Amino acid sequence: MEKTAPPTWLVQLDGPVWCLAGNVIGSRPFGTGGAETRHGTRLFKPNSKVYLADLWRAHLVLSGAPERFDRVRVIGRHRKSMGWINSFVRADFVVNWRAELVYHPGALALLKRDNWAGFRLERGAFTCPADKASGDTIRALFAALGAPVV
Repeated sequence: MEKTAPPTWLVQLDGPVWCLAGNVIGSRPFGTGGAETRHGTRLFKPNSKVYLADLWRAHLVLSGAPERFDRVRVIGRHRKSMGWINSFVRADFVVNWRAELVYHPGALALLKRDNWAGFRLERGAFTCPADKASGDTIRALFAALGAPVV
């Protein structure tokens, strides 16, 4: 069945997966001394939802002020083509991180292709409290996924 069915169909058999979701920053300073204002990033619209793609450098999500060259890998919809893409973005360009269940087949297919640890979570290994954006909730999700938490 894996050879004939599209990947977006196969991931729907697995069900939703826990992942960290964030929003691309609305506007940001750009240029010399921040003279210009840009909206979103080159690849993502402002305030678009992105998902953390891997646990490498995932501790940057919890850091209050990441450095300029700190990057995280995310999955989201492209600004113009609206297709699902993987991309490295600056950690400070993604805000409002929270734990969420991913239901969209396009995002699930890319997460599955990248071996997201959430697919290996057993049922009941992580139960999300009411405050999904708290640091304790994010740390608990990282612990359930087996990520090193700083």
